[in-house]
Amino acid sequence: MSLFKKKNEFKMDVKAADRILQNVFEDAGEKPNTVPFDKILLRCKYNGMAYDICIMVTVVLLAMTLMLPIKFYPGFGKQNPEFKVEFHEQYGDELLISLSRGDIKLTDCYFVDADGNKTYANYFNSLGFCISFPMPDEEVNIIITEESGKQLHLLFTPLD
Repeated sequence: MSLFKKKNEFKMDVKAADRILQNVFEDAGEKPNTVPFDKILLRCKYNGMAYDICIMVTVVLLAMTLMLPIKFYPGFGKQNPEFKVEFHEQYGDELLISLSRGDIKLTDCYFVDADGNKTYANYFNSLGFCISFPMPDEEVNIIITEESGKQLHLLFTPLD
C-alpha cells in the first residue's frame, strides 16, 4: 500500500531484472551482485511501507495538534452563554431588564422590597429576552430564576 502511486507502473520479470542488474555491474567493471534481486525488491517494499506508515502517523499527529486548542477553548462544550443582564431601562412605569438568555421561569421572577413584600414580574418577552417589573419606588432585590433552578440576584436602586 503506497500513498504516492504512479499512474503508469512498468512491470518486469524478477529474473530479467536480475540479469539486467548483473550486466550493468559487469559493464561497469564491478563485482557481481551477491544479494538476490527478489530480496532487494522486498527491502524496497518494506522501506515503502515504513515511509507510508510514517506519513500516516505524521498526518494524524498534525491533525491532533491542530485540533487540541479546540478542547481547551473556554466556550467549548457549553450549550448556553453566561446568564447575565445585558442592559436595563425605565419604560413608562415599568423596569425592563434585558437578559443574555431566555430560559427563565416567569413564575419565580420577583423583587423584594425592604419590608419583605414580593412583587412578581409583569411579563417576559422571549423574542428579546426582556423581563418587565413594575417600577419600584425604593431599593429592591430582584431575583430572576432560570429553568435549571439557578438564580440571578440583582440590587436595583432608583435614581430619585
